[in-house]
Amino acid sequence: MKIFLLVILLSTTSIVSFARNDIADYSVIEAMSINKISSAIGNDVSFFFAGQVHSKVDKVLGEFQSNKKTNSFGKSDKEACQWVFASAMKSLRERAIKEGGNSVINIRSNYKGNMTSSSTTFKCGVGAIIAGVTLVGDVVKLNKMQTKTQSQNQQVKSEGKLIINRDLVKKTQTKLNESGFKAGVADGLMGNKTLQAIKEFQSLNSLSITGKIDRETLDALSIGYGN
Repeated sequence: MKIFLLVILLSTTSIVSFARNDIADYSVIEAMSINKISSAIGNDVSFFFAGQVHSKVDKVLGEFQSNKKTNSFGKSDKEACQWVFASAMKSLRERAIKEGGNSVINIRSNYKGNMTSSSTTFKCGVGAIIAGVTLVGDVVKLNKMQTKTQSQNQQVKSEGKLIINRDLVKKTQTKLNESGFKAGVADGLMGNKTLQAIKEFQSLNSLSITGKIDRETLDALSIGYGN
């Protein structure tokens, strides 16, 4: 009798284990900072999650969804979710190229029909053997010449080295916060939160990830400078 009850208990535990479906949010910047993932996604298409700042849209090419799954067996939930996120982002990149776009904007999570927006995280569901991510975004053509021209004009004004003063740091913090990047209080001081927010912004805008305020980052944030 005891053996029979033990068999039933183990069977029930197994069924519950395989039936699990844990949904959680994971960091976009952390996933994108993994070399294998960033290499797979490439840098020929820019990605902007919901609420992030981008240059003027010249042409909207359509809204597209990428629904991807991967084997999660033997992986941590985080590792499985990062890899399936990479697969979904790669799919959006390929769609953008196919449609003739250069960017995907307003990227949101749509796990099992539940649309959620975040500028810094994506939603992932993990079962016993499968992990899944669904992303939705708008494929567009952004006016990148506008940013390039602005950068050239600003560089002529700067007459050499960019001077980072407290006012410029404060403007950067304010713009980052408005765009969904948590830079902390806009006090003009470069703290850890500001540094991390800059890195996240740079990563998602296909910029050099330095954590520093430079011309390229200021141009992408549409912040003027003329020192």
